[in-house]
Amino acid sequence: MIGEPSAAQRAYFDVALRAQEIGTQAMTVGRTCASVNTECLDVIRDAGLGGYIRHRQGHGIGIAQHEAPWVEDGDPTVLAPGMILSSEPGIYIPGHAGYRISDSVLVTADGPERLTRYPRTLEENTIA
Repeated sequence: MIGEPSAAQRAYFDVALRAQEIGTQAMTVGRTCASVNTECLDVIRDAGLGGYIRHRQGHGIGIAQHEAPWVEDGDPTVLAPGMILSSEPGIYIPGHAGYRISDSVLVTADGPERLTRYPRTLEENTIA
């Protein structure tokens, strides 16, 4: 963000951040990619912003970086320990901006482990 965020910008960012957090925490052993994606993107839909979704929650990360499994509707892949996935739901408002927070996530038996260490608050990502 460049400059002081408006109330609308704060609201869009907050929805994207909440969706990303819920989607990331849903990446647990035994869940399907499709169910994780639905839980994540429902946050955006429930906020009335479903028309601004342009892609799935995420994808597998490996040799090709963007590869199966696809964290999207219709992918029945069951999450297993050792998988690395992206969690990057987004909201894209035509003529305005896009809001997307992206992390790499390791699926473990103890729950998801966020591998990305970049600051995630709006304040930490605002240039005065």
